[in-house]
Amino acid sequence: MRSMGWIGQSLQGTSIDLYCSVDGNSAIAMATSLKPDLILLDLHLADSHGFELSQKFRSDPATRNIPQIFHFRRGGHRYQG
Repeated sequence: MRSMGWIGQSLQGTSIDLYCSVDGNSAIAMATSLKPDLILLDLHLADSHGFELSQKFRSDPATRNIPQIFHFRRGGHRYQG
């Protein structure tokens, strides 16, 4: 939860439940079973690219209607959409 630490800290004391995943496979499993209201998607995942993972969410009937927000870390990486 390194990159999401500030988000978790900001949400402490609220009624929002925050679940974090460190890789794409566990993110898919969590979203499918938990049915969150929102997916905050980091583009830097251990086993997949965030854009590819987003497409998997959109193609799965269980997760296709969950809104997604992309989280971009600052650094030397460039993304083209």
